[in-house]
Amino acid sequence: MDEIEKIISLWKSNILNPSCLKSCDHLCCSKDFSLTEEQARLIFSIDGKMYFPSGKNGQPLLGNNDDAQDGNPEGDQDMIFRTRFSIAEEYCPMHKEGRCGIYDNPLRPKICSDFPVFADAGIRLVVYDSSCSRTERGSALAVFSEAIRQGYRVIDCAEDMEITIKDGRMHKGIIEKK
Repeated sequence: MDEIEKIISLWKSNILNPSCLKSCDHLCCSKDFSLTEEQARLIFSIDGKMYFPSGKNGQPLLGNNDDAQDGNPEGDQDMIFRTRFSIAEEYCPMHKEGRCGIYDNPLRPKICSDFPVFADAGIRLVVYDSSCSRTERGSALAVFSEAIRQGYRVIDCAEDMEITIKDGRMHKGIIEKK
């Protein structure tokens, strides 16, 4: 884990996660992502049997990764299922009474614990989702400023914008190809 990943991890555990648990807008629970069979069983099983529920609009909440519009974005052969929460206009079944029912479970999908900020030291990139209100707070500015100072690009995936810091203020602009 590099320095930026450590800073993001500390920010999440000290600032982001406590505020999420107090007042969450539940965006991470309604995103689509790939799952291993073990993770799918954790989320979509009752008494050890898999079930494939549908959302309020009749669309299934879980499908095969091959059925996803974007295939397997994670590129991992173990990711055989794909959630379809956004298509079904529904939350994850583990979202109970305003909280994640598997929050402390070590099998919880990594994307759940990474949301809304993802860092990749190998390509010097930080991607965040500004649709999560927790990323627009002043503490996030400090994290993004440090990432940019260390040569990372910071991308807002919700708005397809690149973040720059000028005069201590965050600015969003068109993503430049590099």
